[in-house]
Amino acid sequence: MAKIERIVPILNPASIEEPPTTSPFEYTPIKTTVDGIRLLILEPAQDSTTLINCRLIQVTFAQKPKYEALSYTWGDETIRRKITIDGYDFTVAQNLFDALVHLQHRSEERVLWIDAICINQSDISEKNSQISFMPFIYTRAKCVLVWLGIVNAPSEQESGAKASPVAWRSIEPDPVLRTLAENPYWRRVWIIQEVGLARKILVHYGTVQREWSALIKNFRSNSETRDSLPVKLQKQIDEKYEDGHKLQALIENHRDSLCKEPRDHIYGFVGLGVDCQDGFPMDYGKSPYEVWKDVIRFKNANQPKNNPPFSEPEIDTLCFGKVVQDLLGGQGIATAEDLARDIFQSTLVDLELDEDEKTAKILVTARVSARIVHLGPTYQEIMSNFKAVATWKASMNRHLFPNEQPSAREESDQFLELLEDVEVEDLRIVESFDRDISVPKPQTPDCLLFADQNVRNFDEMQSDKFVEPEPTSTDPRLFLLGGVPDYGDESSGKVGLAPHKSRVGDYICLVHGTQKAIVVRKEEGKVRVIGTGAAAENRYKAEASKEDSINTGKRFGTTNLKFINTENRLDLYVDIATAYQLMG
Repeated sequence: MAKIERIVPILNPASIEEPPTTSPFEYTPIKTTVDGIRLLILEPAQDSTTLINCRLIQVTFAQKPKYEALSYTWGDETIRRKITIDGYDFTVAQNLFDALVHLQHRSEERVLWIDAICINQSDISEKNSQISFMPFIYTRAKCVLVWLGIVNAPSEQESGAKASPVAWRSIEPDPVLRTLAENPYWRRVWIIQEVGLARKILVHYGTVQREWSALIKNFRSNSETRDSLPVKLQKQIDEKYEDGHKLQALIENHRDSLCKEPRDHIYGFVGLGVDCQDGFPMDYGKSPYEVWKDVIRFKNANQPKNNPPFSEPEIDTLCFGKVVQDLLGGQGIATAEDLARDIFQSTLVDLELDEDEKTAKILVTARVSARIVHLGPTYQEIMSNFKAVATWKASMNRHLFPNEQPSAREESDQFLELLEDVEVEDLRIVESFDRDISVPKPQTPDCLLFADQNVRNFDEMQSDKFVEPEPTSTDPRLFLLGGVPDYGDESSGKVGLAPHKSRVGDYICLVHGTQKAIVVRKEEGKVRVIGTGAAAENRYKAEASKEDSINTGKRFGTTNLKFINTENRLDLYVDIATAYQLMG
């Protein structure tokens, strides 16, 4: 049992006198020739009014230092309290100040590692280096001290400045449990790693000290707290050797955790990631977009080999990319200049990749819906010209099999109704690329390399008297697909909007994680992505999408793709900027 009599029970830390003003503390650069850290020596406090005096020392991991690591939330940093380090002034936030007061021993020094003090937060280079040590720091600590702050709850404290220490409790009263379970500490990103890597954990709040396992047991036994964040955190700890501790799963599962620095939504989980053992580039000097690129490249390089035709880790690159984008600040983290620079650099690299070079490009797995058999009026024409509407509807009789026509008509009516609410910004989904993106032949479906079996007499249609007119406008055009495979609820729709550069014979492909359809063209033995478009939902989902647009403001986009058949799978290896554009 811990010796809690060493804890000084301060009832009112704010009453502690500020130390007299001296020169401000200055860090001595930490040695970089060996792996090491700074440790804080918290000097003992004789009574409740003793000033907080500390020292900083440098140690190497090879010295096998014995210390405790503090896990806490920084809280409101506008309220600063003064302590001394090596006789010089140093300020800390109020919550950390309270923790130092309550963790002081009466007669012995206490050796601690505390991020806000032991890392020079103004030195980016040092911060990058020390943050990479975080897994080792919390794993090597003899104990992790969880500080939940000064909790206003019933206690056994005596009144006065020298209250007796609170005894261990077998179980907390329900109001205290609820207060602890709702503590802001549990929503902090970094605590997931700090607690998850700990060998031993003691929880401190006010003048109370509890064993972690006992507190979790109490949370689980109470109906109001059994599903609380600390219980979920314990479940994460129990499964730390499973796939749930891969970087992607950690980021996604804890996307609601809070941090002031957006990069910490990524860096806060690197130490826990079982797939990050070989390292992950952490640099607080990088822009959010650069960090986003690091994450996506990391995922891409760690794709499982020899996946089956349908594999969720393969097809969710863009979906995961969107999660990371939102955590780092939203769609604006990449400027037009950023994308233009990356696109230019990608043109200097040969896109015909061999097996070893594929990790240089981002794998995006798509499903080939079908081939465009007709390009109809532009968006502006279909909205303003009734004759154009009539001609469009008549084209379905000419270009589709009789059994395809009923569903196409239904999907078209729903799509045209949806277009009535489309704004100019929504049409940005439809985009022509000004570059070619090659697709390796080994990953190209047979339907893109050989004669089409699903489209009615397609080659014969090309020699027909009917010739598709050349586009005279850069506006998006309606397209009609022929020979759409029937996957029931997962089937593709037969209509949509395509960029003006599209041609009859191009393919419409769907990608998980984006509302954009991809327009693909086979030309001179190669397969190229020439733009993005908007595909209508299939008739099974058209009505649901209509309701969704009313309730959530959704405009239009592709089917929520969950199925890729082997013969319709298309693996696209694209540059990082294109992956970002497809996701947006």
